Amino acid sequence: KDSVIPSIKDGVPASSVLTRDGEEVPYAYGDEISDEGVYQLKVLDENGNEKILNFTIDKTSPQFKEDYNKVFLQDVNVIAEDANLEGYRVTVNGYETTTNDESVEVQNGVYEIVAYDKAGNETTAVVTVQELINNYTSNMIFDHAVMLNAREGLNIEAFELQRKGINESTG
Repeated sequence: KDSVIPSIKDGVPASSVLTRDGEEVPYAYGDEISDEGVYQLKVLDENGNEKILNFTIDKTSPQFKEDYNKVFLQDVNVIAEDANLEGYRVTVNGYETTTNDESVEVQNGVYEIVAYDKAGNETTAVVTVQELINNYTSNMIFDHAVMLNAREGLNIEAFELQRKGINESTG
């Protein structure tokens, strides 16, 4: 992830050529390689046998496409961008799952979403979606927290929220 010091079991090679992102770069066998990029190291032993090692150094965490650390009033697709994106860990209500989909659909609730890449770099967002109810009536029952859109002329003094069989009066 951070750096690489290539080595071979048979001692020091007779010659070596290192390329980063397709371009040859200066390299002496045994040097530490720490710049980000896609590498290929070709080494020749004294008998002319060639060995090739391909590797990537990636120190950059995935970046979310926008700032998701806020409250949304409708479902949202969370998208992270990274050339080496491997997937997402999603935690909601204490339960964790993983997915390698291109995005995570967030519906009503609070979600902790960790986007991670193949090198183990990660970034986290806490996404909250609160459903907006426009047409509230006093006999509505919800199984989750909601935000009520109080329009002009609508007088909501109290309502009951029933959640998991527990009645809570608010006003």
